[in-house]
Amino acid sequence: MKAGLLARLKRLVTNKKWLVIVPVALALAVAVLFLPVREVSIDPYGRLSLETKITLSIGSGVAYASPDTLYVDDDYNGATPGWGVDHFATITAAIDEASPGDTILVASGNYTENIDVDKQLTLTGDVNQPSNVVVDAGGGGSAITLSVNGCVVQGFKVQNGQQGIYLDNSDNNTLTSNTASSNTEHGIYLNVSSSNTLTQNTVSENNEYGIYINASSGNTLNSNTANSNTKSGIYLDNSDNNMLTSNTASSNTKSGIYLDGNQGSHGNTLTGNTANQHGEYGVYVDNSSNN
Repeated sequence: MKAGLLARLKRLVTNKKWLVIVPVALALAVAVLFLPVREVSIDPYGRLSLETKITLSIGSGVAYASPDTLYVDDDYNGATPGWGVDHFATITAAIDEASPGDTILVASGNYTENIDVDKQLTLTGDVNQPSNVVVDAGGGGSAITLSVNGCVVQGFKVQNGQQGIYLDNSDNNTLTSNTASSNTEHGIYLNVSSSNTLTQNTVSENNEYGIYINASSGNTLNSNTANSNTKSGIYLDNSDNNMLTSNTASSNTKSGIYLDGNQGSHGNTLTGNTANQHGEYGVYVDNSSNN
């Protein structure tokens, strides 16, 4: 028996299989000891899967995390199955537990939070009726702030903040079917943020601009509505090479669409937009060229 064990060890070392087995064993031990395991299964090929907050799929000696879905409802509590694992009462708590690439589904409700999205996530409320999922900043800060790249935010009503949705040095995001209103500055604010897509958002009754784009380039604004904002509906400030298509701006105190800046806003494309019933101009271009 001793000789057989020594022979097995010799084969293991000779074939270098320990290079595969040891890391896998360690990953398995960590998952079992430290992560809340939901399900353990073995597929027909003998590969082991542990379902936790992340999924460890172990086959060919490789462990990887797959995207997960987390759920938020302001009615959830400690008695809710999955509480603190993938079910939460606040959006912030779900973000804290999420991993990059995860999706967070938010049920109808009122969420008084300042949400800071600091990892690449998809946040989904109600794209058909954003007013059902309200993020209220409580009078300070921004309702939702993106400080990373590649996020999706869709189906929220954001209100009562300095900004409704604030992108700070954040690129390649998608904002779709959100409503931003009653914010002390801007509905949606892009600051040094490029290559973002804003589609079918409604920004209204904000105390400054509906959509404010500052020092940002290569953004696409399509089919957004900017109404009844205290200054202008859509303002490009020192921002170049953006595309504005089929947006509607009406009844803003100053202008519908405003291109300006001490360095100007250049090379922007405006196609099929509607701008009417403003206090000053429908479309105002100052210190800017090649638009």
